[in-house]
Amino acid sequence: MNELENQTSDCCTDLDGIVRENPTRAILFALGAGVALALVVRALQPRPQHRAARLLEDLRERLADLADPAFRRASGLASNGASLVQDGVDQFSGLHLERRLNGVTKRLRNLFH
Repeated sequence: MNELENQTSDCCTDLDGIVRENPTRAILFALGAGVALALVVRALQPRPQHRAARLLEDLRERLADLADPAFRRASGLASNGASLVQDGVDQFSGLHLERRLNGVTKRLRNLFH
């Protein structure tokens, strides 16, 4: 353990000497290392745009889950309404109103002639 402490102390002494001899170079090196570290950390963090997109997608899914029962009910009612209208049209065409109205219009014409 003593050997490791000696090596560490020697390394720190050498580094201190280099920094004292070249302060500008040491400052620029530290600044570059800090910028590089900041870029790495920033690259590893999720981007706010991705978080916003995930939040919007989550909201869309939750709203779809909430609206699904109402959509199914409305779809069923629309289907029932369409079939009721079709039944009404079928019944109306089954009455043969034009034949009955022709007889009524003939009588009305005879009354006024």
